[in-house]
Amino acid sequence: MFHDPELDRLTDGSGSIPSKPYVGDIEHLRTLQQPAQPIPKFDEALELLMKPENNHVKFNIDIKPNNPPERLFSIMHKSISKYTDYENRLAPRLILGLWHPKFIEPAKNIIPYAHLAHIGMSTSLARSHFFDHVKVLSMSFSSLISSDGQAFLKQCKESHKGVMVWTVNNRSEMVEASKWGVDGIITDETKYFVQLRKDMESDFDAISNENGLLFPWSSLKYYKPLTDLAAYLEIKFITLHGGQIERAST
Repeated sequence: MFHDPELDRLTDGSGSIPSKPYVGDIEHLRTLQQPAQPIPKFDEALELLMKPENNHVKFNIDIKPNNPPERLFSIMHKSISKYTDYENRLAPRLILGLWHPKFIEPAKNIIPYAHLAHIGMSTSLARSHFFDHVKVLSMSFSSLISSDGQAFLKQCKESHKGVMVWTVNNRSEMVEASKWGVDGIITDETKYFVQLRKDMESDFDAISNENGLLFPWSSLKYYKPLTDLAAYLEIKFITLHGGQIERAST
């Protein structure tokens, strides 16, 4: 279980993960952030998820586009299905975050019990290739702040789709995303965000008013040319690493 395709940024190792064996290599690496931790395996993550004190926890699994879908989902199903009554105790808490549409059909065929989500920065790609197939849309904050992004958010709510937004690390974006009424806010600053949400429960109006009507124009990264560029680069990236983008037939 690892976010990046390369080891260099977050661990004391280096190189591409697919090019290295776990046994004898990756198993000995540790995170740069302290306290240093080993890279967990999927089975270890499931064990943690199945502890009684974690029965309320949902598991959002980020499926990178360079993975072979059938092989990946077959391995995952083998690990998931070993738990007694996994259909009720575990499956409802699993969310597969898909960047590339090539994963949709294999996921439905091999692990149909898992909830499908789309992770992306392009509302156009989300609408055209994922909207009819997933229960959740997990979008970058910048992709939702424009008028088109707000229209997309409204479309999701009207269609009873869940919406998550990422990666929201500063206070003003946390406040704005909370005002949108999304279903999940993904952040690296969990402790701060939990406290902010408690504060908003006490005085939602006062904190909401911290962001004025001009907030969508408060940063260059929210401007359409840059959000369009981010969407363009996302599509180039997932095409490079996952192959040609085609619509799922199921």
